[in-house]
This record gives sequence, structure tokens and C-alpha cells, in this order.
Amino acid sequence: MRATHSQRIEKWLGTEIVEGISRSMRDWYGPPIAIANVPGIVYAAKGGDFVGPIRGGYHATLWDFIEQRARRILRNTSRLQAGKLNAGFTSLSDLISEATAGGKSQVLSFVIAGAAGVAARSNSTWGVGSWPPIGAAGGTTGTGAPCTRTTVGALQQQNAGVGDQLHITTITLQASVAGQILLYYDRLWHMTHTMTVDPRSCDAVNPPNRYQTAALAPGNFFTGHVTTVLPAATPTITIDYIDQDGTASTSATLSTIASAAAVNTIPFTAPNWFVPLNAADTGLRRLGDATTGANAVNLSAAMASGVVTWAIGHPLAFCPVGAANTPIIVDGINSAFNLQRVYDNACLTSLELCKSATTATNWWGGVEMVSG
Repeated sequence: MRATHSQRIEKWLGTEIVEGISRSMRDWYGPPIAIANVPGIVYAAKGGDFVGPIRGGYHATLWDFIEQRARRILRNTSRLQAGKLNAGFTSLSDLISEATAGGKSQVLSFVIAGAAGVAARSNSTWGVGSWPPIGAAGGTTGTGAPCTRTTVGALQQQNAGVGDQLHITTITLQASVAGQILLYYDRLWHMTHTMTVDPRSCDAVNPPNRYQTAALAPGNFFTGHVTTVLPAATPTITIDYIDQDGTASTSATLSTIASAAAVNTIPFTAPNWFVPLNAADTGLRRLGDATTGANAVNLSAAMASGVVTWAIGHPLAFCPVGAANTPIIVDGINSAFNLQRVYDNACLTSLELCKSATTATNWWGGVEMVSG
């Protein structure tokens, strides 16, 4: 896939957001991740590059487009209301709404009261609420637990009916702070780790149960968020894992734990939000080796205190928000975020990547999904 025109994507999203996404993908190993709400088919790829054609960014920015679209919607709504006959369908949107009623369409709202962060580092929204509520604690230390749509903290969508597949069609999103980047992902598994214990084993009793084949595991990532503040220390971390093909591996690249990492922050030094895998690997299925799971999380030194919840996830799309308190509509049909499939029992949640400000960001919005 050809490289994206750099000037056009910067014009469309803004230099700050483009640089933030690029930094966050510097050590990425999996397939490219879709960037939502960019006209064309644009992905963020390993090394921080952008690939795919962009069909905007010539003369206008995304935020110009949003303003113009809002004015157009208001104008068209007024015209429709003035001539409404109260019979049949008033628009194509109305027709689609009627056609997908009766369990085929669902719209789920969210309100996230974000936590303060560190510039250029990332936060998890799992532990902040308010809707969905604050996410459940990680699974039992040394075992972990798979996450599903009913896990507290998940968006809790309904599964598709027999013979159907569920797909995201639209995300409506608003942030209280400008220049933020939200990554939607499916949280597959998590485990609590008291950081005074090193190494931390993880047996294979409760592994993830989605994205567990050679075709689907590429892109699965290992991350975590702080649940009890960490002390002022900077040990490194490696993980033992089963890779996308089912082979036992140990990560060769060392990630550094951030000193005094605060609650809800991802505990790696900037810009990483995941632990890099071996060069030949494109994802992981679960932690541990092929049998015992011994020494799954390896610190260079135990820490004096602190607790981290480790998690495995699968990315769905980057959702950039450039302007504060300005709603955007993320097109899930005509962009790289094209009818992204939501697998049965998916645990949908998000990360704030490479924050551009230390101020806590509040998020509002909704996700529309249709099965068929």
C-alpha cells in the first residue's frame, strides 16, 4: 500500500495529532490500524508511517468540514420539518433506521470522566467511569481472566443473532480537551500484578477467547494501567508469550516502567502504550510459555510498591479529536474504519494515546452497530 500524502493528512488532522499517532506507532509490530474519520482509506503503520489514499486535506481541515456539515444538517432539517407530510419515510436516514429496527441496530452511549495525564504518554479509560462504570479489577494474580461484553467496564453491546455478524457503522465523539487521540479496542484478557513480585507467572487456565488463531491474532497487544501508584523507580519489563502462530516466545525489546506512574496511566515511558514483541511476530495470543506460564511478566527488579493491571487487547481504530467540545461523527462505512466487525462477547473500551495535555479529558459519545 502506498504512503499517504503527508501534507494532506497534516492539513486534515493537524500536525499535533499526526505526530501523536506517528509516535505511538514507532515500535508497532502488527498490521496497520485504521484511522477513523479521514476521507479515503488511511492507516497508521509500523514505524509511525501512514499508508493508503487520502481524499481530503487539499484546502480544508476536518474541523472545517465538521462545521460545514453541522450547518448543512441544520439547514436540511429545517427544510424537511417545514414540508413534512407525516407519511412514509422523510429521508434515506429514516429508511435505514426503520430497516434496521427490531434488534438489528443498537446505539450505546458512553460518558468518560478521564484522569489527568502526562504529556506524550498514554492513559487507560478502563478505571475512570462514569458510563460504562469503572472497569472490573484484573483477574486473579497468576491466572488472569478473559474479558467479555458483560465484564464491568465494557460497552455491553448485544451479540448478533444466529447467522449474523455485528459491525460498527458510526461513532459520535466529543472531548473536553483539544488534540486528543482515542484508540478503540477489544479488551481480551486482564490480570492484577502487585509489582513487589518478580517474576510474575501466568498459567493457561483462563486465556483470552477471541482473536486466537493465526489469521486473527496479528495486532493483539500487551498493555496495562496503574491501579496503585508506582514508586520512583524505572525497571525494565519483558514478557513470555504465545505468538500469533502458537509458538512460545520471549520479547527481546526491553520496555521501561515510568517512574512514579500515576493511577490510570499506562506505565511505560513515552511514547509506548504496548510492549514491543520480537521482530518476526505480529501479535500474541496469551501470556506464558507453552505449558506452565512461568515467568510471564519479567521485571529487571521488583518494585517497592504499586499495582498494575496487565491486559491483552486488539485494536479497532484511532479516533482523533482536534477541537475541544466539538462533536465529530466518525464514519464507519466510507473510511479505513470500514464496517469494523465486533465479535461475539467483545469487551469494547478505549485508551487515550500520546496525550497532548496533562489536563484530564472528559469524553462523550455513542457507538452505533448494525448486525446482518
